[in-house]
This record gives sequence, C-alpha cells and structure tokens, in this order.
Amino acid sequence: MGTETAVERAWHRIEDWLSQYAPRFRAALNPPATAAEVDTVADSLGMELPADLRMWWGLSNGVRHIAGRPGGHLIPDFSDPYPASAAIRDWRMHLEVQQQLYPPSMREEMERFVAAQNSQPAGTLLPEWYWLPRWLPIASDGMGGGLFMDLREGPLHGCLVEFSREHRGTTPRWES
Repeated sequence: MGTETAVERAWHRIEDWLSQYAPRFRAALNPPATAAEVDTVADSLGMELPADLRMWWGLSNGVRHIAGRPGGHLIPDFSDPYPASAAIRDWRMHLEVQQQLYPPSMREEMERFVAAQNSQPAGTLLPEWYWLPRWLPIASDGMGGGLFMDLREGPLHGCLVEFSREHRGTTPRWES
C-alpha cells in the first residue's frame, strides 16, 4: 500500500465511503477503462494525457447514467465523471457545434482566434464563449454542462473549469 499514488488513495477512500453509505451509487461506477480506451482519447487530442487522468480512468471509467440510479452526484457541484468514450464524444461535439455556429465567411477568423487562444497558458479563460481544442470535458451535470480539464501548457496544466450551456467559469474550480 505504501506505493499507492495520491489519486489511488483518494479514489479508494471514495469507493470505501460509497460502499458503506451509498452502495447503489457505488454500483453505478464503471469498471476501469482499458489502456486502449484512454489511448483513443489521447490520440484524438493529439497529445499525452496527464498521468492523474489516465490513472483515474484506470481506476473507474466514469459513472453509468442509468435509470433508477440514486440522486446525487459524485463531484461537487452536481457533476458525474465521464467515461473516456463520453469525454471524447462530447469534446468532438463541442468543436463541431462551434464550427456550425459561425457562418462560412467568419470561420477563418474564428479558427485564427481559437488557435491563438489555444496557445495561451492553461487557466487563461476567454471573455466570450468558444471551445478550445485543448479543453477536454471530463464530467457532466446532465444538463449540458459540467467540468472540463484545460490541457494547454503552463503552470495550471490539468486545471478543472466549470461550464454550462450558457457560460463557463472565469477561474479554474480546481488547479489539478
């Protein structure tokens, strides 16, 4: 046990607590993601994923969104972890919707803006609603929002930011 990482220790505490106090919620946790599932996310993004995220998905591949699951959410405030496949599905969806929102005459300008913002340090949030290719949604609130991980370079690489259909946080919710 002395070789457990902080992520493993924290996750095992969460699982133990859920087993004791919320066994139906514990039963809704997915089994670990395979290395291939996590690699698909990294390959789609064209970059390595933070070790903590890879480890987390290797412990539990998110929560099953099933009818009859007890109320409540695993992550404050009101989010549940995505399976790796849902994270990449929603990442693609955000980028596709962004492309569709801009008329063809403005897409080149939008793409230049997004590329410039994508090179800003992690944790640098935008004054307007755009979705950056280095933002990976990792949790859902079930209403079109949740948490994304900012995977741009910088001291806050891997920080978590809240978002909804109408807005996103102006500062990271958690720095890691």
